[in-house]
Amino acid sequence: MSALSDALKTSQKKNKSSKGPAFYNNAKSLFIDEMSKSADEITRINVARSANVPVGVLKKMLISEQDLDVIKTIIMNPRTPWKTITKFFKEDSRANAFDADEEVVEYLTTRVKSE
Repeated sequence: MSALSDALKTSQKKNKSSKGPAFYNNAKSLFIDEMSKSADEITRINVARSANVPVGVLKKMLISEQDLDVIKTIIMNPRTPWKTITKFFKEDSRANAFDADEEVVEYLTTRVKSE
C-alpha cells in the first residue's frame, strides 16, 4: 500500500460522524417547531409559508395561533392538510375573520376543486 492510500484511510476514519440522518432530521424538526412559537410574527409567518415545514407543525400552529396574518398563511400553505383546514372552518370561531377575505375564499375554492 502506498502512503497516500494509508493517509486517505486514516482521514476517512477520523471524519466519520456518529450522528446519522435521523439525528439531523430530528434537530431540524425541533428547530422549526421552536421557530413556530417565536414571539416575532414575521418569523412565524415565514415558518407557516415554508414549503419544508412539517405538516405536524402547521397543524399545531393552526390550533394555537392567534395572529390572523399567521393563520391566513397557514391556511394558504398547500402543505396544510385539507382535513385540518375544514375542521378549523367548521369548529373554530377564529375562522369567521376570513369570511370576507377574497384571497382566502378564492384559494379555498380552487383547492376544493383539486381535492
